[in-house]
Amino acid sequence: MNKYPIKYLFRDDWDYQNYEQNTTNMYREIVQRDWVTFDCGARDGYFTLLFSELGRECHSFEPSNNFSVLTKNIEHYNLQDKVKINNLALSDKVGSFSETIYESWPLPTTKIYNFTTIDRYVLDNKLDKVDLIKIDCDSFELDILRGCIKTLWALSPVVVVELNSQALGLRNTHIGAVKHFLAEQGYSEIRQSEENSTFKKLL
Repeated sequence: MNKYPIKYLFRDDWDYQNYEQNTTNMYREIVQRDWVTFDCGARDGYFTLLFSELGRECHSFEPSNNFSVLTKNIEHYNLQDKVKINNLALSDKVGSFSETIYESWPLPTTKIYNFTTIDRYVLDNKLDKVDLIKIDCDSFELDILRGCIKTLWALSPVVVVELNSQALGLRNTHIGAVKHFLAEQGYSEIRQSEENSTFKKLL
């Protein structure tokens, strides 16, 4: 059982009892105490809470209305010293743009969001350590990866990304393109499940 179970839900009918158990167990195996993690597409904070239990520091990103629920969960456990929550969208561009973003699949909202890139965020926050990047952003996965090329090469984090053909197709891309992009950055796929794929830079 997680040390910090979800207290507040973005939807009352959501059940976290058996949520992504394979992925949860995988994180329990690989995340080390001193790790700095990124939760890109945090929703109400299930994995953010898990990362704060397992690692040293988590940077959590949620641009949708779920951000208020994420905030309540972090504050409930007084994790503000371990978790930095960001009401930001991630992509390969910086600025305010009108985009369609999913609060959860398939519930889209189109409006103006504030975007940044992981590379810009790492630079602005003077981070010299990023050990794991989890990306579950319902179509923006490749855009986000393109926005963290410097981080991938300089810090070599493990990358865990959801690869959903339908979602990726909304931005005219596909699973093969994501895998090819990561291969170009020196990454190999080391684990695949129905929930996501894990990539690691093999030296």
